[in-house]
Amino acid sequence: MAAKLASAFKKNGYSFATEPASNQIFPIIPLSLAEKLTEKYEFYIWQKLDEQNVVIRLVTSWATKESWINQFIEDIQ
Repeated sequence: MAAKLASAFKKNGYSFATEPASNQIFPIIPLSLAEKLTEKYEFYIWQKLDEQNVVIRLVTSWATKESWINQFIEDIQ
């Protein structure tokens, strides 16, 4: 599920603080998008890059449902 999520971030033009290699990914997104996503999802801001961009930490597990990932992907587009 992490690979699917990382692929969607890449497809939508987002970069990463570190290249995804495990069940944790660290996409760089606008702060405004992070604030919108926190209304619906639980994650935290890993690092504030500047006034407009942040790195968020997302973690998946064996229990992460694909339907959750699909909804998250819709919300980052």
